[in-house]
Amino acid sequence: MVSQAPLPLKLTTKTQASVKQLQVKRLAFIHPDYNKQSPHVTNALLAYSRGQEASEPCAQCRASGEDMPFPTCVFLPERWNFACACCIVRRTGNTCTFYTSNKYRAEVWKQVTGQTTWLRCELTATQFGIIDDFLTDAFIRCLGYRSTIRTLSESPKSLDTADEAEVLGIVQNYVIKNVDLDVAVEKLLLVKSVGDFYHELQDVIRHHFTNHLRRYLSMYPSDCPFEINSTDRFGSNDASVTARQHIKRGAPIRYLTALRVVMSPEEELSMVESGRDFSTLISDNPHLLAGPARFINHDCDSNAEFKPEGRMGIQVVAKRDIRCGEEITISYAPNYFGEGNCECKCATCGRESSSWNRCERRRGGDMKDGCHLCRPKRECWRCRKHFKLYGLRWPVTSY
Repeated sequence: MVSQAPLPLKLTTKTQASVKQLQVKRLAFIHPDYNKQSPHVTNALLAYSRGQEASEPCAQCRASGEDMPFPTCVFLPERWNFACACCIVRRTGNTCTFYTSNKYRAEVWKQVTGQTTWLRCELTATQFGIIDDFLTDAFIRCLGYRSTIRTLSESPKSLDTADEAEVLGIVQNYVIKNVDLDVAVEKLLLVKSVGDFYHELQDVIRHHFTNHLRRYLSMYPSDCPFEINSTDRFGSNDASVTARQHIKRGAPIRYLTALRVVMSPEEELSMVESGRDFSTLISDNPHLLAGPARFINHDCDSNAEFKPEGRMGIQVVAKRDIRCGEEITISYAPNYFGEGNCECKCATCGRESSSWNRCERRRGGDMKDGCHLCRPKRECWRCRKHFKLYGLRWPVTSY
């Protein structure tokens, strides 16, 4: 006898949260003897409801006969090392005959599915650029950004104009007023153009989209210490990142993160030839940088720096105290703008100083009374954008 497991499940790990975003392929049934609050049972229910049915059961499922926890032998590619749901719930995943190391995954994929192509869950730089372009359009441009955002892909997709007001309302209600990113993501996926883009993605990479969506939504709660603005310092209106709270030296800047995705030689060449290599991070291998941190500009005397976080993550850490209203910057490389950065136009170098630079200097210091440029008679575009989102004067985000 089996009973349907109650959903939603209690999710306790990032892996469970990402797997939950995958498409449900079957109802999750399990014997009532198993504790449905156990993390192992949660993992198994997620793997079974969203996984791939094996062409032949694993050795343990064959030996169990009709005493299997689930009706069929199902595993989830690239999660829990290919162990099937039955072995996961029994806590014997490491002895499942599908469990294996990365070296042999392609062979196992062919063995258990009968397919010669292994459908990977990892994103390519091209795929990630398309996702990042859509999210920057929907959650930066459509929420008050005044300039054009340079794109990472050749043919970026954008949010429909008819959906902009609905997206703004969801961000205000479920991210700013009531911080619940899970509900916000669910509501946003019901918006037509967002949902259409999401369902066009392959099933195995949809969780990358929802995780990256959360990364952009995290810029809008009241405790976020920065915002995306623009600067004309470099001859055209480019994006920049501005502190809206005082940030202490050595502190990680909350939510100012990005992912780095390894680029193939073909992808790197395409980026260079099309002039889209502005978000390329050079280390041992070239990486595409995607996320809010990709909008940070260079300064020869920068106030922040990149720190690796996990296998693909980037965290930004303050090198010194950063004032409210000050632009957050990093140092790209010693020779990024010519030999010894001789062509650099950063604020430190002082080349071709613009009205924006003068505005930035006036914005520094104590900002408790709001924007110094707007008192008492006029408002700048930044304050209009801020009031549109929060209903308060810049940089205040909560009562």
